[in-house]
Amino acid sequence: MKYLILNLCFFFCISTTYIACSSSVNTTSTTRTDSNYQLLSIDKSIKNYVDQKIYLEGTESLEINQHMMKTSFSLEGEAEEKHLYIDYNNGQQIVGYYKNIRLPKDQKKHKFYGTARKMSGAGKGGGTFTEYYLDLDKVE
Repeated sequence: MKYLILNLCFFFCISTTYIACSSSVNTTSTTRTDSNYQLLSIDKSIKNYVDQKIYLEGTESLEINQHMMKTSFSLEGEAEEKHLYIDYNNGQQIVGYYKNIRLPKDQKKHKFYGTARKMSGAGKGGGTFTEYYLDLDKVE
């Protein structure tokens, strides 16, 4: 009986340690992924993050605004580049370009990870217009 109680205590200690360690590993890997990207929060402007890895929280747009579009082409045998429109930061919209990533098929808020880019061209009212976009790496 004494050995049974000791074995149960030993098993409980080992299993508790394993659970604690495995859950901290998962948390660490999620944090490490996010730490490669800077959050573009409501109080920040994307123009300050050009050519940097960022993520933003948003949904796929239901209403599409007019946007300047980047030129996309694919060589034979390569995946075709596609795009989607993302609503973020309470009413702003950005175009996300991607190849070979899975996109959620719902209207829930997701994290869009990628590199912020910009392009400039002639504005409709004259002058130069700058548009910002996201080269997507993944969506969670």
